[in-house]
Amino acid sequence: GEVQNSLGLFVGVEFEKANVGKHDGCVDGVRYFGPTAALRALFVRAGADSLATYEPEVEAATKLQAQMRRVQAAEKVQFAKTFKAYNNMESRAESERLATNLNTRGAENILSDEREPVDGRPGSAGWDLGSTMSTTIKGRLMGLEDGIDEEEIIPVLLDDDGVGVPVLQFIVDERGRTAVPRECVERVLRHFKRPGSEHLGASCMAKLLRHGMDMLKREVPCALKDISSPEPPGRVVVLGDTHGQLEDVLWIFFEHGEPSPLNVYLFNGDVADRGKNATEIMILILLFKLWEPDCIHMNRGNHEDPIMNDSYGFREECITKWSGSVGMDIFNTFNELFQHLPLFSLIDNKVFVIHGGLWRRDFRLAQLRRLPFRRSLPERPGVGMDILLFDSVWSDPHEGRGIGANPRGDAIVSFGSDVTRRFLKADNLRLVVRSHQVPDSGQGFEWHHGGRCITIFSASNYCGDCGNLGGVLVYVRGEQEQLFEHWAPPLAELALLEDEADRAQARICAQARCSSRQRLSRGRSIQRMEADIVRRVQELVVRRKGELFEYWSEADLSPRGTFCIPAKLWREGCAAVLDDGLPWVRLQDALGIVDFRGDVHYVKFLTRYRVAFDASYGVSTAGWERAVWSKLMETLLQADLPLREALAALDSTSDGLVSGIEFARLIESCNVKITPLQARALLRSLAVHPPSSESRPATPAGPGRTP
Repeated sequence: GEVQNSLGLFVGVEFEKANVGKHDGCVDGVRYFGPTAALRALFVRAGADSLATYEPEVEAATKLQAQMRRVQAAEKVQFAKTFKAYNNMESRAESERLATNLNTRGAENILSDEREPVDGRPGSAGWDLGSTMSTTIKGRLMGLEDGIDEEEIIPVLLDDDGVGVPVLQFIVDERGRTAVPRECVERVLRHFKRPGSEHLGASCMAKLLRHGMDMLKREVPCALKDISSPEPPGRVVVLGDTHGQLEDVLWIFFEHGEPSPLNVYLFNGDVADRGKNATEIMILILLFKLWEPDCIHMNRGNHEDPIMNDSYGFREECITKWSGSVGMDIFNTFNELFQHLPLFSLIDNKVFVIHGGLWRRDFRLAQLRRLPFRRSLPERPGVGMDILLFDSVWSDPHEGRGIGANPRGDAIVSFGSDVTRRFLKADNLRLVVRSHQVPDSGQGFEWHHGGRCITIFSASNYCGDCGNLGGVLVYVRGEQEQLFEHWAPPLAELALLEDEADRAQARICAQARCSSRQRLSRGRSIQRMEADIVRRVQELVVRRKGELFEYWSEADLSPRGTFCIPAKLWREGCAAVLDDGLPWVRLQDALGIVDFRGDVHYVKFLTRYRVAFDASYGVSTAGWERAVWSKLMETLLQADLPLREALAALDSTSDGLVSGIEFARLIESCNVKITPLQARALLRSLAVHPPSSESRPATPAGPGRTP
């Protein structure tokens, strides 16, 4: 048609991409078509060479392509929302674990006063100040003499088929320090690349941890590690969280080269927990470090401490691989070694690398160097330097200004762009590199604060559920940082890639296959994450039932006794009481709670979920107090203790009273899994209502006995 102020006929064109057109279908106050989105419309003169009618086949293909793009865009939005909710709930769970550990640690401190001394010093109880490991464990696992034993200088032993478990070889270098030859490192690396490879022996682990700890004591004198990058084209490859995902580490070594003096690696914390191969990653880090100390470095993360790795998988990994007390000794020794890792690294006095983030108070580099860092991480900010230590491994960036709240919990903070700018300016730095969280976009990196701060996360398809890419940052002196993303292939596929002659072509083909897998797995990842979110929402509902009922009942306008509210009000209550960052519209469908009228019966919803005991612990959901008391009495009777010892089991202090701590210890010794709060409630109920004869365990039938 015609348009004002122009002669001839024009065709209106609407574009799918933004900022391609010149208007939205309206020009000089006259609307010709649309409206479209801003800057997506354009007039083209009819008959122009650039304007032609689609052929039927091209038109069909174009429409199909447009539909696929809409589907992919919708899936991308859904993935982003689900992933952000999953991320927030993961962060909340870690914060709750931190609070739980704080309460548990308080009880342990009380109980530790009653431990028998093991080193002959009154009141020592065999524990070092600020240490996670007893002297008895140190003596058993780390009690080798200084220097190199003759038995350690042995060749790497293999079975006849060449696939046995390597035995580590230690040598003395020209400086008189313990080292590992390169061929030993390569043999262990090849061993770990084989799917299902066995773990190293406990004796090798003891020596490796001891020599690794000695080396860290020399190499890391303070909390801030200065790293000088090699001369170009040498570089520093910075990894974020790997969380026991050995496939990611081995793929990064394949893609970017193994650690060497010209190819330096920096692991930015959180190697431990989640995945099943954190010990293998730590072994590789220590071996490369003992081979060439400057080729690999590692910062400490919040999971390099028993406040987290006692519960999130690392402890279980050690005990499973080395069994029983030996595995527990190795776990404790790892945590002792973690205390010698730096909290911060500084590359060429320009790039500051930290696991969590900046602090609720301003600190300078000189103050970081003076931080007492060889200790356990605090469970809360505390005062003084505890604030610096806590925030270093827990804080996250936010896009506002100043110090703000953090979804992880009340004790944890977020830092804004002005905090980053002040810190960089104070010591003439250029960039803050941190890790600690999966970017909500599902990418392996995320920029913050106008390019002054970046998050790097290296564990792709995190925990096998998230469908995210992993990422690394490559620093070359005098050049702009480069960012690379990946989706790690299985170990079996990586072995095939390494055998191919053209490694460059192999990497390109592998990345194409991995990208395809990442796209195909996104739908399954959404389903798995949503299922996990639903499970955690159910736990939140159980904890906050009273608050939810109060919120909904006050706004309930339905007839008395109906207990029905609109779905919108249900969502408002969940957001206000539980978490306003969750996708409640999608969750209401997943929970199946909305009836045909669009209402929710909130009493039925609240009574749907309740706390229950795990039957594997031998305690039923009904009459739990009686069941616990029966198990206690049964255990004491089966022990067949003399009267004096039986009474001592109940009253260890012999003061004629059974305290809450004494009762909790008795319950724990009988392998009854209840919380300290339930233990106190049970003790109060027993004091008021002693158990009847019906609650006592039945006497087994036998000669002269009546069942």
